[in-house]
Amino acid sequence: MRKLYAFVLTAFFSILSFGQNDKSWAKMGSSKNETFYSVQEKFNQYWENKAPEKGQGYKIFKRWENQIADKIYPSGDMSLPSHTYPNFIEWQQRYNNKLARNANSKMKATLTSSQWVSLNQNAIASGYDSGSGRLNFVTFDPNNPTTTMFVGAPDGGLWKTTDGGTTWTTNTDYLPIIGCSGLVIDPNNTDIMYLATGDRGSDRSSIGVMKSTDGGLNWNTTSLVFTAQDEYKINKIVMDPNQSNIMLVATNKGIFKTTDGWATHTAPSGTETSPTFTFFDIEYKPGSSTVAYAGGYEMYKTSDGGDNWDYIDSANLPNANDVIRIELAVTEADSDYVYAIVGRESDSGFEGFYRSTDSGDTFTKQSSASTPNILHSDMAPTAASEGGQANHDLAITVSPNNEDKITIGGVNQWQSVDGGLNWTRITYWRGTDPNHPGEGDAPEAYMHADVQYLQYLPGDTATTTLFATCDGGIYKSTDDGISWTDITSNIAVGQQTNIELSETTEDFYFAGLQDIGSLLHKNGAWSVLTGGDGEDGFIDRTNDNYIVSSTTNGDFFLSTDGGADYRDVTWTTPLPKGQWFSPIEQDPGNVDNVYIGGRPHLYVSTDMFSGNSDFTHSKTGAIAPSPADKNILSFEIAPSSNNVIYVIKENIISKSTNTGVYMDRYFCRFTSCKC
Repeated sequence: MRKLYAFVLTAFFSILSFGQNDKSWAKMGSSKNETFYSVQEKFNQYWENKAPEKGQGYKIFKRWENQIADKIYPSGDMSLPSHTYPNFIEWQQRYNNKLARNANSKMKATLTSSQWVSLNQNAIASGYDSGSGRLNFVTFDPNNPTTTMFVGAPDGGLWKTTDGGTTWTTNTDYLPIIGCSGLVIDPNNTDIMYLATGDRGSDRSSIGVMKSTDGGLNWNTTSLVFTAQDEYKINKIVMDPNQSNIMLVATNKGIFKTTDGWATHTAPSGTETSPTFTFFDIEYKPGSSTVAYAGGYEMYKTSDGGDNWDYIDSANLPNANDVIRIELAVTEADSDYVYAIVGRESDSGFEGFYRSTDSGDTFTKQSSASTPNILHSDMAPTAASEGGQANHDLAITVSPNNEDKITIGGVNQWQSVDGGLNWTRITYWRGTDPNHPGEGDAPEAYMHADVQYLQYLPGDTATTTLFATCDGGIYKSTDDGISWTDITSNIAVGQQTNIELSETTEDFYFAGLQDIGSLLHKNGAWSVLTGGDGEDGFIDRTNDNYIVSSTTNGDFFLSTDGGADYRDVTWTTPLPKGQWFSPIEQDPGNVDNVYIGGRPHLYVSTDMFSGNSDFTHSKTGAIAPSPADKNILSFEIAPSSNNVIYVIKENIISKSTNTGVYMDRYFCRFTSCKC
C-alpha cells in the first residue's frame, strides 16, 4: 500500500481532475468520492507528531488547502469551485449585461482614467531572498533571442522584454485567465504566437490555447477552448520544428494536436494509442516532425507526429506507482538522446535520472543507489534524505553541444558533466549572494528557491548562457551556471496576501507575498522584512519601531527597530500549530494586548513588547468558540469597545462582550449545522 504522504502530496496537484481515467485516479490513491475533509484528515494524520522541513511538500499542500477550503463548505465537494466561472457566463447570457459583455474594454478605460498607481513601481525589494513571484517558463523570439523573450506567471500574465531583461512589459492584464503555462512562437512570422493558459500548479485552470497575430498585442481564442468547469491544466506546448502550424500540448487529460494553427484539433480518445492520462512534459526529437516523447507517470513515444502514442516498455524505467512526475529533455548534440528526471511518489524526492541513446526505445538508470537526493533542500543531502518538491518544482535542460552536460532544478540546481552519473550542486537557496554577503551558509551561488524551468539561449554557439525561472522570478547565467544574475527587474507577478499600515507615518507599511515573504516600505524604499510566505501582522499603532509579521501556520516575528532586524517570537508555553493564515491583531484600546487566532482558542499576549526573549500568552476563555475543534479563521476587535470581539470559524460567527472570556455563537450560515 502506498504511503498516505504520497496521497496528500498528489491530492492538491490533481484534486480538480474529476473525470480522468482510472489510472489518474489511482494516482490520487483513492476513489472519486474523496472529499476535501477526507484528504485533509489523511494529510493531518501523516504529519501528526512530525516536524516538516523545507522542500518536503508540506507547505505546498497547506497553501492549496488554504486556497480551496472556503470554496467548498459545507459538503467538502471539491468540484464546487469549478462551477464559479460557468455560473458567471450563464449570468452574462441571462441578463445580457453590457458591463459584463464589454468587461475587457470597460476595465481598460477605467484603468486609463483611474488614480491607482503601483506602490513599488514593480521594483524588486532589497534584501536577502527577495523576488517578484513565481514564473513558469521563458520563451525566446526565434529571430532575436538575445534581446527579446517572454516569461509567464501562474497568476500574473505574460511579460515581454526587448532589451535582454532590463525592462519588461505586459499586455495580458485583461485576458479571462492571466495564468500562463507555456508559449510558442512561429519562426516564420514571429507576430504569430500561441499561449497556453492557466497554471501547471493549482493556482489557475486553463481555458485553452490563445493565439496572437500581432506579436502579443491582442489575443483570440482558438479551437482548443476549455472552461473552468473542464478543470484542464496545460503543462507544456511544443511546436513542430519544421512545420509551425503543427503543435502538441500535454495536459492532465491527455495530448492534443493541431495541424492548422489550432483552427482545428484532435483530442485524445482514451485508447491505448491516444491515452487520456496526465502528461507533464512533451518534447520533439531535434529536427524531427514525426518522433516525439511524452512523460507523465510513465513515458510514451510517437513515430507519426503525435497521432498515436506507444508506451515505452523499458525494463529499467520505474513503475508508474512509484512516480509523482517526469520531466524530459533532448539535445541537438545527439538527437538520439532522451533524458528523464523522475520524482518519486512516496515523498516527492529524487527517484532517479534516466537516459536513452536510441531515441527512447530503451532507457538506462544513470544515477546509482548512492546518488544523493538532489531534490532535497538541505545543504548536504544524502541518498537517505527524505522529501522534495518534485510535484511543484522540477526542471531539466541539456547542453546543445555536449550530450553529457545536464542541469536539473528542484528546490536548488544541480549539474552533471558525465551523463547523469554524478551531480554537483550549482545554486543553493541559502547560498552566497554577492548583493548581500554573509547571509548564505554555503559557497554555491544563491538563487531563489524552487526552480520551475531551465533553458539554454537559442543560437548561443558558446552554449554557456543559461536561463532559469523560479518562485522568485527569472535568472541568467553567462558561464554555464557558475554565477547568476536576477533579471526579473520590473515584472509584477507577486501574489499578495495582505498589507499593514502605520497609523502614525503615511508612507510606512509592509505587505505579505506568497513565496517571497513580508516586504517593508520605509523612507521611500522597499526591503525584505521577514522571509517565507508573508502572511499577517501589524505595526504598533503608537510606535513604528515595533513590527509584528508572520509566516505560515502562525509563526510570528518581532522587530523592535523599525524593521532593521527581527527575531522569532517564542512562547513560554508553546502555542498549538496554527492555521495556514493565522490572524494576529493589536487591541485597539490597549497596545500591550495582542490577540492571536488560527487555533481553536483565541489567545492574548500582554508582554510581546516587553523585551523578553520568551513571551507569555493565555487563552481568552476556558471554552473555545464553536465548533471547539476548529481553528479561528478571522477575528475582529470592535474599535468602539475592545471588550467586543467577533470570531469566525468556517460557517459560524461568535461574539464576546468580555474580551473573549466567553464566546456566544452569534450567527450560523447553515441552519442544519450542528455546532
